[in-house]
Amino acid sequence: MKILKSQLKEIILEVIEEAAAEGKRITTLRKIVKTKTAGKVDRQTVDLYTASGLVKLYDALAEKNQPKFEKMPLGQLVEFMWKRMK
Repeated sequence: MKILKSQLKEIILEVIEEAAAEGKRITTLRKIVKTKTAGKVDRQTVDLYTASGLVKLYDALAEKNQPKFEKMPLGQLVEFMWKRMK
């Protein structure tokens, strides 16, 4: 039982560290995609389709540009994403 608890703690710590490394916004968007339900990002409702597009956009960015994703206003990111998808 102790082994399971320690493994569970390790998994939880890994998830927390990944979320902290990636940033709050992308973590929330990934959660929306995973649960397939709409959610709130920066106090704005984001649907599954938009969240999926933003996650793909984030993953396509170079690592040096990914922190900028967290700083840009959500509206600008969505507008940029729609221009690229058309």
